[in-house]
Amino acid sequence: MTSDIRDLLQELLEIFKRGCDDYEDDRIIEVEVNEWFKTHREPPSQIFKMIFERRNDETNYKTLLAFMYCQGIGTEIDKCEMFRYYLIAAEQGDPVAANQTGWCFYEGVGTRKNSEKAFYWFQRSADGGYAMGLGWLGKCYEKVGLAGRWINIRRYIGIGGHLIVDIRIQGSN
Repeated sequence: MTSDIRDLLQELLEIFKRGCDDYEDDRIIEVEVNEWFKTHREPPSQIFKMIFERRNDETNYKTLLAFMYCQGIGTEIDKCEMFRYYLIAAEQGDPVAANQTGWCFYEGVGTRKNSEKAFYWFQRSADGGYAMGLGWLGKCYEKVGLAGRWINIRRYIGIGGHLIVDIRIQGSN
């Protein structure tokens, strides 16, 4: 792949991941992504095709491909394909994809609802240093009745410089 194409896709990926960090509403991310397409004058279907052809090159491309399936950018909306690509990327260690996979299980989008699997993927996301994963973990705790208990969250740098999140429930208020 030429460096121009790689740079183009990397820029689009950064917009998506920054949007995931800053916004809980995918529609805002979609607006920013669509602005990117207007600026670069690349048809969404062409970018989708480039990402699809390179989906096995990098885990990040699977994450971006999943988002495009979710929003119907350059392709038809397909929540099952969205889930499939988020899951593959999550299994390959992408913390953003792990968070999105957890959300899919939590809400039952593209797959069946499964609270245990949602919790697992949110934990993997948080362990990977992704703050939104930690936020969703809190929602999981609230859902199972642990709201109102004091939760001690410690963060520290582990082996290899990875952010480690340790959550301990300290009892009732």
